[in-house]
Amino acid sequence: RRRWAGRAASVREAETATTLLGSAKPEGDQVWRKKATEGIVSCASGDAQRCIRTLDALEGEAPADGLADARVTAAMLISASDAQAAKTLAGDYISEGAGRALWKAGAKRMARNSTPAGALLNFFESGE
Repeated sequence: RRRWAGRAASVREAETATTLLGSAKPEGDQVWRKKATEGIVSCASGDAQRCIRTLDALEGEAPADGLADARVTAAMLISASDAQAAKTLAGDYISEGAGRALWKAGAKRMARNSTPAGALLNFFESGE
């Protein structure tokens, strides 16, 4: 159910995601994943501060790569409505996802700095 909740959140179906999370009983490494999905749902709902607090609280608990993916996903969801939140969530990462979220937030320099070499970076560099 957590996986379906994450998918629902990623398409801004926050109510569906919340319902699915409410019935999930995570164990082991699924506990941090549920919390991360709750953070993503907050961004999908437009509650940037709760989203950031929830994901920040996972530092040291969640694997670094998993937390990075969650933060970048959340940044993509909030980038059009809260550029500063997107910068806070994705600004420390180097990935195509981080670059896309930052570009969408209008942070073009940050997007270029956060995007690894390749076609997307070439696109960003030609966009100025």
